Amino acid sequence: MENNNEMERLESFIDKILENNKSLKARHEELEDNYLQLQGEFEEIEGEVKRLRGERGQVEERVSGLIRRIEQWQNEYNTGPTNSENQTTVESNTEGEQQHATEHSEPSAD
Repeated sequence: MENNNEMERLESFIDKILENNKSLKARHEELEDNYLQLQGEFEEIEGEVKRLRGERGQVEERVSGLIRRIEQWQNEYNTGPTNSENQTTVESNTEGEQQHATEHSEPSAD
């Protein structure tokens, strides 16, 4: 009888092991499928990042070209006086106003 009990325990133990092995295989396949799906998504995202980096480089080049063209245009067609020229004009006007006021002021009764 004792041998029969032990044989039943051994069979039960082996059944549990086989059942666990079966569920672990199913879980492994599920995780492998998830991994493959995520790997595919990663490759898509990686391709998108590569494409966007290329576009960014092109945009940077175009913007730099536009900035160079604007700077060149500013240098070629400088339409307004520079700040130092503005300052000189303001100082000249102030001196002229002071001189004009001195010439037209009434003499003081000292």
